[in-house]
Amino acid sequence: MEGVKVQLDNLYQQQAAAKEEVGKAFPYEEELRVKNARLVELDMELNMDSKGQSRPEAAIAKRARSSVLEGLKRPLPPRSMEKKPKQQEQEAR
Repeated sequence: MEGVKVQLDNLYQQQAAAKEEVGKAFPYEEELRVKNARLVELDMELNMDSKGQSRPEAAIAKRARSSVLEGLKRPLPPRSMEKKPKQQEQEAR
């Protein structure tokens, strides 16, 4: 019983540390934004058709992407506790 209590305390400490990390700003956010903008420019240059016209819809779609941080902040969907038997997993593939 004592071992389980120690393990539970450890999990609470890990949860508190994880919540603290989520609250921190991503240190490379600005660098990521600049490099994504450059990537969009390069993609536009590479995707030019034979008439010298670029396809801006691809660039607009990339600019409209949400931030990496926004994706990390979204809650995970609940997982089912059921596990498939190994044979059913292999058949499903």
